[in-house]
Amino acid sequence: MMKNAERVTGTKKMFREKRFLQKKRLLAVLLLTVLSICLVGGCGSKPVSTQDADILSSYIGFWRYEGTPTYVTINDQYQWATTDFYGNQLDSGVITTDENGLNLSRADGSFVSTLAVTDTGLVDGGGNTLVPSEGLVFLPTAADALNQTIAFPGNFGNVIINYPAQMNAYPYVSYTDSLGFDALVKNGTDDYYTNIMIGFQPIAGYDDNMTKGLASAQPYLENMMQTLLQNMYGANMTQFIGANCIDGGDHYSIVGSMWMSSGIFGDGSSVPLRANMEVRYYGPTGYAMVIMVIAPESRLQNYVDIANNMLTTCAYTAGWSTAPKEVPQAPPQDAKKSDSASDDGVSYYWYDSDGDVWYWDGYENHFIGYGDSGYIDDDGFYDYYDDGYYDDYDPWSDPGDYYDDDDWDYYDYDDDYAYDDEGWGDYFD
Repeated sequence: MMKNAERVTGTKKMFREKRFLQKKRLLAVLLLTVLSICLVGGCGSKPVSTQDADILSSYIGFWRYEGTPTYVTINDQYQWATTDFYGNQLDSGVITTDENGLNLSRADGSFVSTLAVTDTGLVDGGGNTLVPSEGLVFLPTAADALNQTIAFPGNFGNVIINYPAQMNAYPYVSYTDSLGFDALVKNGTDDYYTNIMIGFQPIAGYDDNMTKGLASAQPYLENMMQTLLQNMYGANMTQFIGANCIDGGDHYSIVGSMWMSSGIFGDGSSVPLRANMEVRYYGPTGYAMVIMVIAPESRLQNYVDIANNMLTTCAYTAGWSTAPKEVPQAPPQDAKKSDSASDDGVSYYWYDSDGDVWYWDGYENHFIGYGDSGYIDDDGFYDYYDDGYYDDYDPWSDPGDYYDDDDWDYYDYDDDYAYDDEGWGDYFD
């Protein structure tokens, strides 16, 4: 009897273990099934159907709002994001579809808007139109690659300059031999009121005053800038702030800052505008290079930096040097001599073929100064800088030592555009 009971007990135990294993296998199958559903459709998400994918395919890509500086990006992972023209992400979330189009929600489930396909693009729930965009084109910055090239129009067709793909480039209508540059996507932003102009403007009457170094050239550079400002912008330049002169080696440069009239763009705007103007003198070519940047004050430095980057790609030069003209070591062969039978013991001043002034002391020549430093008459040599005649010639003085740099003030000889802390004096009075 014991043996039969043990058999019965053992049989029941085996049966219970078998049923436990069956339940365990069934639970494993259920878990795998649930996991597969999560991987394919996303746990807690609506499974993606072929119909959903067909609807989404019409929306994938980049879209730009008309009249608003905003992009919408839609990808094939049912995700969306909005970005402004400065490259800042504004919002993002997930997408669901229905027969009317797309429903945009944030990751926390809050509803944002709908998007539906129209004949011209998309329209959101507020009736705003979006048009297709080839990509996200942002407003230009100084970090952008200068991967576009354009040649100057007119007389400078052999001169080229690079600029970023984020800008338009075109021949400037208002000025010959000049180019204009604007942001591609400026509408609806502060950058609508920005512009870079780079070109060549005719000048005259400065060459003789540019051969004796920066200190001597400075008042003439100031006059050059003010004349160009008046000729090019007139009353649109409302206040001059200040300027700085630079020796560029193969050119002189004067860089000025100013306020411009908000009406310069001709749309009735009252946006305050700043400007940065640079004028470069490359020698006696009859032209000066002019660089003008206009922008709202908050955006000015960005466009000044872009313009400066662009100028590094422009290889224009006239082969001129800002170094003061070297003092001749001996008078040229065609030097004017005295009519006397012999120059020995006879002293006088004379001009060489370049118009520079020499003094013959009766035995040897001494360099006095460049031609515009004074003039020779019957009484001797009148020196503009000393405001008098050379009564006692000093052969040991340094050529060109006409004045003390510490005494130099920024004004011309007629004192009609004195530069002081108040501004530029009576240039436009």
